Amino acid sequence: MTDEYNFRTLGCYRDLLNEEQAYLWGMGVAVETPHIDSLAKEGAMCSSFYGTTPL
Repeated sequence: MTDEYNFRTLGCYRDLLNEEQAYLWGMGVAVETPHIDSLAKEGAMCSSFYGTTPL
């Protein structure tokens, strides 16, 4: 897992937000994260994630 994502960057979290919050930077600005999104759809979604060795 990388640690540099804003929660709006991941599609699985964007899907939980209203459009104004999800697309803060504009509708066309979205990073596709298909593998992380598929893990979330299968039931593995983190609500808290802490790095033990942050930059």
